[in-house]
Amino acid sequence: MKLGAARPILFSLFLTFINPASAAWVAYSESDNTVLYYDPASLESREGQLKIWILSNLQWPASDGYRSSLLQLGIDCPGRRMRTLYLSRHSDSMAKGTRLSVVEDTTATNPWMTIPKGTPSEELLRAVCPRPEKRAH
Repeated sequence: MKLGAARPILFSLFLTFINPASAAWVAYSESDNTVLYYDPASLESREGQLKIWILSNLQWPASDGYRSSLLQLGIDCPGRRMRTLYLSRHSDSMAKGTRLSVVEDTTATNPWMTIPKGTPSEELLRAVCPRPEKRAH
């Protein structure tokens, strides 16, 4: 079996071992109904691009019944863009309970999106992207 064919299986096995309750979630944005967290230990960096796990926790259920979402985001720090790589929605808070839906490997359907100023996505960008070094005069 080629590695490409095994990739979805390996990714699914990896997700089986993700335990959101054991992650050291750090809150980075809060609204009336939603608290957004990131897991600093999950941060992977490669040539200015990051991958990181995000938890979106709702105070009360959404209209379709989910209370939380677990996402892996790709972030292009210099380009100020992001895209969703993985998304699962859960019936209980903090990505617990029944997994109601899963979308894996969404890179083909989710293009890079520019991060607007003044949004929770910009707050995440400030929290996880390295700051450009100031040049000495």
